[in-house]
Amino acid sequence: MEQDSQNKQEEVQLQTTKKIDTHSYKGWLNSDNFLKRAFAVYGYAMVASLIVSIPFFILYFFMIIMFIMISVGSSA
Repeated sequence: MEQDSQNKQEEVQLQTTKKIDTHSYKGWLNSDNFLKRAFAVYGYAMVASLIVSIPFFILYFFMIIMFIMISVGSSA
């Protein structure tokens, strides 16, 4: 019985010393740590810029291919 009460006291002590996260969602954007939030925003910005820029790269690629085909066809 004494062992059980001692274990409970140790468990309560661990719970009180352990830092409790203030958010239910465990993502980086809701973290209490500033660096985690900063890197999350930076990562999301990079992914968003890739999503926006990929169609433009594809369009430029096809324009270059068409320009090469037109210039080769007109020189023959």
